[in-house]
Amino acid sequence: MANTKIPTYKEINAAIKKIADIPSRVDEEGFVIADGVSLTKNVYDLKNGAYELHVRDAKNNKWKSFDTEDGADCVERAAKCFVDFYKAKNKGEAKNKKSESAPESDYIQEFRSWLDAQEGEPYNEQEITDFGWEWKSQDVGYPNGYKTYYEYFSIEDNGVTYRLEVAWNSFNDTIVGNKIWQDSSKAKKSEGLEDESEEVQQMVKELAEKTGNDIADVRSVNSDGGETCLVFGDEEEYRCFADYSDAERASNDGIKDMLDAMGIEGIRFENIGGIEKFVNTDWFDAALREYAENYISDIKHEPGRYEDEYGDMAEEDAVEKFIDEVGGGDAVEWFKSDFGDDYFSKVVMDNNLVDVDALAEAITEADGPANELAVYDGKEIELPCGYFCYRIN
Repeated sequence: MANTKIPTYKEINAAIKKIADIPSRVDEEGFVIADGVSLTKNVYDLKNGAYELHVRDAKNNKWKSFDTEDGADCVERAAKCFVDFYKAKNKGEAKNKKSESAPESDYIQEFRSWLDAQEGEPYNEQEITDFGWEWKSQDVGYPNGYKTYYEYFSIEDNGVTYRLEVAWNSFNDTIVGNKIWQDSSKAKKSEGLEDESEEVQQMVKELAEKTGNDIADVRSVNSDGGETCLVFGDEEEYRCFADYSDAERASNDGIKDMLDAMGIEGIRFENIGGIEKFVNTDWFDAALREYAENYISDIKHEPGRYEDEYGDMAEEDAVEKFIDEVGGGDAVEWFKSDFGDDYFSKVVMDNNLVDVDALAEAITEADGPANELAVYDGKEIELPCGYFCYRIN
């Protein structure tokens, strides 16, 4: 049941503050933001007070959606997710800061202060390149339907190479966060491994050997539970999992996010046992029967037409015959044929007719986690230590 009161962004931010004292605020666009994490609201049924809350960490390509249809505690659940995203993001960045050894020059400190003040402001890459930074860009997909990128730059100052990443939302062209760190030498780059367990260090060593990289080129390593994210140099980024089941769960989560954003159009159900395994077809059976009953009722009022088509057949039998003739006994195929795949997908998602968990698990089982996780090349890398790794850019 949807709530009757739609919360304001200030009320949502207050709910976040009740959970944790983090620097969240409502920006000029009305969104709640905090150091690269943002929360937006989509009201899709004003009359009944139905809405969705979308929480995303654009830099780390993470997002979750919360709907009033799933419970009255929508705000509380979204607020907790916002805090969790913020803490996880800053925990990872705290590790990166440990490897900084060379003192920052006045130039870098001045630039850092300027950039921090730009959060929530319109994003203009030219302003950054005017400071002397070299620009690059990476597409991180469609969290909650909005095309999102993170921009990254590099610069050398006093013999130290700095890396800058700027997260921004192309929906409103505003900066939602940034991160700057330094890589003074190859030896310095690998220092971050000292904070990792022997298991993770061994995994990184094996991955470097497997992929032809130098372990000294490891730029950042962030571990959270059974997952480790790491980058070699400025280019190769990997997600690695201590157990195959962890990779499967991550794949399932990614597929569910995709289904939430794009629906089921394009899913090849014939490869995973048929659509009936995942979609409740009762809605379509009822729709076809109603269509048939209306048709039979209509032609009964046209002199001679009913008799021409069905003779002296009872009306109930005529309905059954019509269903067999029009839909071939398959209400789903009838609906897709008459209304198209796009509308079919919309009806399924709008009416919660699909078992998203089961569908995501079936897709992962059929295609393997690499199909979802290894967005760069679709390949799975199994290491002797038991880890499974996937390149994501």
